[in-house]
Amino acid sequence: MSVEPTTQATPASASGIVIARGSAPGRGTRALLRASGSSLARAFQHAFVRALPTHRCHAPNRLKTSVGIVPCLVLWMPAPASFTGEDCFEALLPSNPALLDAALEALLASASKEDCIARQAVAGEFAMRAFLNGRLALAAAEALAAAIAAADDAELAASRMLASGALALEATAVVDEVTNLLALVEAGIDFSDVEDVTAITPAELAPLLRALSERLDILAGRGVAEDRARALSRVTLFGAPNSGKSSLFNALLGRERTVTADEIGTTRDAITERVVFAKDITAELTDVAGYTPCLALDDSIAALAQKRAQEERADADLVLWCEAVDSVEFDRAPTELDPARLARVATKCDRNADREVAADALRTSAHSGEGVEALKALVARMLRRLPSRGAALSAVLPRQASAVAEARGILLEAAAAADAQLSPRRWSRPEETAALLRAAVEALHPIAGGLDSDEVLGRIFSRFCIGK
Repeated sequence: MSVEPTTQATPASASGIVIARGSAPGRGTRALLRASGSSLARAFQHAFVRALPTHRCHAPNRLKTSVGIVPCLVLWMPAPASFTGEDCFEALLPSNPALLDAALEALLASASKEDCIARQAVAGEFAMRAFLNGRLALAAAEALAAAIAAADDAELAASRMLASGALALEATAVVDEVTNLLALVEAGIDFSDVEDVTAITPAELAPLLRALSERLDILAGRGVAEDRARALSRVTLFGAPNSGKSSLFNALLGRERTVTADEIGTTRDAITERVVFAKDITAELTDVAGYTPCLALDDSIAALAQKRAQEERADADLVLWCEAVDSVEFDRAPTELDPARLARVATKCDRNADREVAADALRTSAHSGEGVEALKALVARMLRRLPSRGAALSAVLPRQASAVAEARGILLEAAAAADAQLSPRRWSRPEETAALLRAAVEALHPIAGGLDSDEVLGRIFSRFCIGK
């Protein structure tokens, strides 16, 4: 009988041998057992029919369990050339819950016979050991957690952005510049008794600190702090009332999500759903109320719907301008929209198949399905070329966003302290500003290469699943 571990990985717990299932629970064709620690060959010698090898290889073996001898394939990775930097092995065997429990117990019992400390791993323990042994950078570990938790291709792409280390590089650059400014301020403190020595004046320092704060503001995305990295582009269906937006929305989604009718004003609110436009492109598709330039002011609900539609259009990475071929205002090109972020769509083409459309408009019919797949392909092509407005924020995880926001606030406080000096040319309280600059550097230290506390590291790696 197995007992599920309840603790989380911390640097203090990274000792001994850890064993875990490396595949999803339940019945299947094959399952993976994974172990990491020192002297694995000696610790597990009683569990296998054949001795574990001393060199890196994969070889068939048989595992001795309480329910019988089980054939398996062993992948042996001796230290230090392994994921964790320790001796590692993986055993591939038939996937049966009772059999896996017996195999775990056999490995633990074998280690006990050799007086080796062995236990079941907790969430994120393998990645934690890789980090502590210098095999995995902290940003790469968080990117790995984001990749494991990714729900679609867009989130997986966001985890790759985080793994690239762009955030750490920018944070390091800001730390370097703040450190240089701190050195200049402290030079003024050291030579405060020399009247003509001022390495940097308050008037010179303040704008430099505000510029660095703006860089952090761009980096953090003004407070975005999502639980997982996300990189979903936003696509909005926009057009005149009764232009077929909602029907096309349902067709692209593949199910009836919104109410459709020939009456104008059926759609009043913005409705958003995720749509897979291509294997590598998932985006948020939004259906909004029909756009009416001249709206009666006495219809407050319609006015709110119009305002919401305009906001969704402004926030969209791509706008699909829908024009019904049976409309009297058909083929009026929207001049207020960015052509680089606009695709023209002729809708309801089943009602007037002979009517010509603009050369840059795609013919579609939600009723017959004409052009729906072609529209998906067009959206995918355009999104691949367009930089997502949300993608630059997607690499900021909560821990990092908090650090960047803290540093940004401290830099603004330091700039205000410089402005508050009695003279823009002379320092009256340079120690106060210097202390703030040191605090800003300290705030960015975790994402610029520093090591966080055990508690913070535990929170990071607890987001992994068991066996990772």
